Amino acid sequence: MDLYIEKDDLKTRMSSLGVLVQDIKVSNAVVESNRKRINGKNGNLFMGATLTEKKISVVGKFYVPDELQDELMKDKLNGIFADTEPYFITRMYNTGALYDFERPGQKSGFDLFKSESQRKYHYRYNVLLDGEIDYSFMGYSSRGLLYEVSFTFVTADIPFGVTIPKTLELPAKSGFIEYKGTAPCSQLEWPWSVELTAKASSGNTFTFTIGGKVFRYTGSKTIVSGDVFRLEGSAFTLNSLNINDKTNLEYFVLEPNQEGFLPYNTSMSNASIQLLNKVDFYR
Repeated sequence: MDLYIEKDDLKTRMSSLGVLVQDIKVSNAVVESNRKRINGKNGNLFMGATLTEKKISVVGKFYVPDELQDELMKDKLNGIFADTEPYFITRMYNTGALYDFERPGQKSGFDLFKSESQRKYHYRYNVLLDGEIDYSFMGYSSRGLLYEVSFTFVTADIPFGVTIPKTLELPAKSGFIEYKGTAPCSQLEWPWSVELTAKASSGNTFTFTIGGKVFRYTGSKTIVSGDVFRLEGSAFTLNSLNINDKTNLEYFVLEPNQEGFLPYNTSMSNASIQLLNKVDFYR
């Protein structure tokens, strides 16, 4: 078990900082409901609910040889984690066996900080430190002073685990988009977009559909080969020029389902299609 940290130009593991991670706990996304009490009516009037934040708690231990190194270690951890700019953290897990066995004297030692068998989980969190870093003195041994350190992180914006953004090529006019997330990913919450590049003339109108949402474009000029449409959910462009007034202003949502795939199709007769900055959300 370990924690991978990405901020600015720093990419490192908690164990590389000298902290042996013992436990990582991730809360569910907090549900905040909007309910109103009405006199004379049983119960409440439900007016919707939103997911506000997730919290990630990390507990680890570290050794330092003396009090000076203890203060230097705290300065290092405070400098990395007590930041006002959000950063990414990713859980890491061990791919090896939970237990290993050997004959007495078979090996001369072991390394708790080895990274060979550690793998990053498939999504990460954009976080800030929540409250204080807690340092607790545990005792002294021949290795030095032993401390337990506890961190609590809270999501800075999106209250979900988020996969690394990628560009997805859609190979045909119609097919399926893979979506393995467990929470809807809306274009109004994450800046992913659809880019269609015309390969031939195809009239002055077209539609593009993902799931049950249909985008419609009706222009005044014929679409010609090389025209690039960018559908961003709140802004729509043709060759980088705004065309909002020629559309139905539809935005798309990647909805989770049991199959993990969403149907898509377009009426544009010949086009290349890309999903840009596409991610999966996990509650």
